[in-house]
Amino acid sequence: MTVRLVDGGMGHELRRRSRLPVHSVWAARQILEEPMVVRQVHEEFLRAGADIISTNTSAITRRKMNVFGLADRFAEVNIAACTLADRAREKINPAALIAGILPPINVRDDPWQMPPLRLMEAEYAEHALLLAPHVDILVCDSMWTSGQAFAAASAAAATGRPIWVAFTLREAGPPRLRGGETVSDAVNALAGLPIAAFLLTCTAPNAMITALAELSCCALDVDIGVRANGYREVPGEWDSTKEVDAIIVREEIGPDAYAGYAEQWISGGARIVGGCTKVGPAHIARLRTMLEAAR
Repeated sequence: MTVRLVDGGMGHELRRRSRLPVHSVWAARQILEEPMVVRQVHEEFLRAGADIISTNTSAITRRKMNVFGLADRFAEVNIAACTLADRAREKINPAALIAGILPPINVRDDPWQMPPLRLMEAEYAEHALLLAPHVDILVCDSMWTSGQAFAAASAAAATGRPIWVAFTLREAGPPRLRGGETVSDAVNALAGLPIAAFLLTCTAPNAMITALAELSCCALDVDIGVRANGYREVPGEWDSTKEVDAIIVREEIGPDAYAGYAEQWISGGARIVGGCTKVGPAHIARLRTMLEAAR
């Protein structure tokens, strides 16, 4: 059994090191003004044992850059993000893979205010074509609805790169995407697209167990995986109008506890594991130790 280890969340690791004010296009400004900080975080995840690192593009969309007058630098920033990941890889582990992140394209991730499908497909096509020459995998990341995932994956498919789709889930009640669909309905909505892996992401670790069981029953003949947050479950329903850190002060999960959850995911069929928000290099190093001990 081979389990691929992906990196953790870039955002919080970068925020801890950055001297720039945090705002909606902070990630783009950091790539332009603090590139060595971005590269350093990539290198730390690789040293921790990640087989795959992710481009720092999860908060970089044309819509967000339009709002702040940076649309003319959209291509420049995306290519620079790929270059930083590639330089880190060449320095630490040339055998590692780079995953190009295609994020939700809304300024705010509200599942009830998605653009029309054709508009989403066009925007994702531009983004995917920018990333594809510089990455090994394209990840349709933190998808709230199957429609959003379909638009991203359809655009990504045109590049010829392997495609992963990662759904983000509600943290209360039975497993459902943030937009309300069941996991199985979301997977079935993407039937016919060349998806190489389905993941669950950006959700508390304890909420993943039941969802992964459902995913394993419907995502047949492809890899499945988990990239959870390093937080305990958020009580109640998600409020998409607030920044994540403003919702509630959440208890963080340390590397040992996170590895305990990962053992359950692997037992449940996960062949890709990693992390999202608040999962840092120490968590990934602990997962690497766990995986090596299980060989």
